[in-house]
Amino acid sequence: VLTMSHADAYTARMHWGQPQPETVRDYTIEGRIDGQWHMLEEVRDNYQRLRIHRLSEPPAIDALRITVHSTNGLDHARIAEIRVYE
Repeated sequence: VLTMSHADAYTARMHWGQPQPETVRDYTIEGRIDGQWHMLEEVRDNYQRLRIHRLSEPPAIDALRITVHSTNGLDHARIAEIRVYE
């Protein structure tokens, strides 16, 4: 997924036709329910910068945990924002 920009220096660093190295590829989302962690989602081979996860039957979660297993090339992961809605 590419980012639109008017800055030539920024777009020159884009990897055209392939996932961007900084994008999180493999990750899991867990929710804490009654003190126990439960797997809610497991994602493999992601290439998108924005992901939306909708739980079909949302349980009463009191905490959320995301574990990044790999990126598409960068040696570290960065998650910029997480939003949770009822």
